[in-house]
Amino acid sequence: MREIETPPPPPRLLPAAGESGADVRGPALRSQIFITLSRTFEFLLFVEIFVGGFIALGPLFNVNGDSSDKNLMYPIRTVTSVAILVFLLAARGLIPINLRVGVVFAYAGLLAASALWSPDPASTFRSAFDFLIFLADVLLLTSALPLTRVVNVLINVLALTCTLSFLLAVFLPTYGTAGRDSVWTTDQVGAWRGVFAEKNGLGGTALIAVLTMITYWRYWTPPVLVRAAALLCSVACLVLSRSANPIVGGAFALALAALLGRRPGVIRVVASMIVAGTIAAIIVLTPAVGAVLALIGRDPGFNGRSGIWSTAIEFWQQKWWLGHGYVAGTTKDLEPVLLRTIGSSARHSHSNYLEALVETGTVGFVLFCLVLVVGLFNVCYRPWDVSVEDRRSTRALFFVIASSIEMAGGDVTPLRLVGGWGAVSWAAILTSLTLFQFRVSPDEPAALRAMDFAASAGGDAAPAHKTVPRGPPLV
Repeated sequence: MREIETPPPPPRLLPAAGESGADVRGPALRSQIFITLSRTFEFLLFVEIFVGGFIALGPLFNVNGDSSDKNLMYPIRTVTSVAILVFLLAARGLIPINLRVGVVFAYAGLLAASALWSPDPASTFRSAFDFLIFLADVLLLTSALPLTRVVNVLINVLALTCTLSFLLAVFLPTYGTAGRDSVWTTDQVGAWRGVFAEKNGLGGTALIAVLTMITYWRYWTPPVLVRAAALLCSVACLVLSRSANPIVGGAFALALAALLGRRPGVIRVVASMIVAGTIAAIIVLTPAVGAVLALIGRDPGFNGRSGIWSTAIEFWQQKWWLGHGYVAGTTKDLEPVLLRTIGSSARHSHSNYLEALVETGTVGFVLFCLVLVVGLFNVCYRPWDVSVEDRRSTRALFFVIASSIEMAGGDVTPLRLVGGWGAVSWAAILTSLTLFQFRVSPDEPAALRAMDFAASAGGDAAPAHKTVPRGPPLV
């Protein structure tokens, strides 16, 4: 969709002939209000994603190996998210609604409904409530900011997380590196895990950080020395986490990007996604998996995951239609069995997709996958007649979503809002669902399409930018 902009005239600070000072100060004041609100939105989005991602804190808040549903960061995240939502609604915020967004809320509704058959209804409902509030906050904020600013916020969160992880691993290795109780084999002891409970969480986050920083380097706004330091910290975290999952996720994202080319149409996007998915399935389901695992230094049993996956599938078959309940299905039903039969390192299904099956059954799994496919399609099929910066922004979102989707097959952290870095991935997915819809031009100082903040501030809203849909060709 091509955006044809009709921006409002710039405010004049001095009166012209025949005008009073009040005639000029009004537009100038409104412009300053818009700028202040825009910066406030960016700050709130940063806080929402950062606090949401920090639910994965393991070394500092989960030292004794407690389940993620007992994490002490829960009250902090809940209070923060609710406070942000109250502010946005008080400012007349409107959640952008389309069919894609409706699928996400249908999935969130199923998570909340699963409290009815959950082994721990309170834990399930609390987790579903947090998920729903997070969705509302991120949709309100990302749709009310230019796409370039959203991507900058996402990369800043990743940069801070990797920098803190680097410092923790270097200066407090007791907390920042993996101990024997958090890895499968002794050769993994000492691998960096940073602020995460597991090294895979750090490795996946660092991979996404490296890909997005390089992709968006020209438009990433911090000073060049800050950007360089953050990139070096991210590379160090990626390498020293010794995690194989990011290698697979990065290879998948880069291969899919190569298949798509620079300006793909609908047919090419669909064909590329099918080809990439088919290749991944062939590798996993045929003897070729042995060669791939040997190449990345892992054994044919997926480093102990085979037994975990078999147990998770058995649990799904017990309640295959609606599952055991969101979060509690893992922490109350699956986890005790895994700890008893496999060991202290097995606390979950080690796959976002199997976790979805166990907790929400076939219905939840279908909705979960539908959201992921739609989000990936949107960032692949990016309009080719928008600005170069918007195209680059969309490519950064692509690397977040594509690599997370692949890494989710071997771990739960990529797309988990409970005990993972899923806040970044879900923020990218939610942004993609309203891509080039309900969004204002980067030239406008504040986001006013979805929210009439000017009215709540007592002024007149700036003229809305006009858009004319012009989709790219089919191929």
